[in-house]
Amino acid sequence: MLQVLLFGKLRRYASVSEPGAPSVLTLEASTAATVGAALAALGVPSADVVHVFVNGRLAEFSRPITDGDRLGVFGMDMALLYV
Repeated sequence: MLQVLLFGKLRRYASVSEPGAPSVLTLEASTAATVGAALAALGVPSADVVHVFVNGRLAEFSRPITDGDRLGVFGMDMALLYV
């Protein structure tokens, strides 16, 4: 099982109704082999995403994912400088 945390305006894809509620989605790991495939399976357009972290590390859409991974997904409104 993958855990996908959505931040900023991407929270709308989690159907979160309360401002302080967590926006966490889950996805079977067998559904997607990469970060990009996982986002597509959840209906999150890659054009809306500026940064993705897998298990706390900056990742590309092509990064392979495995069962138990946690994805932090940030939209354009949450862009940050990451060095």
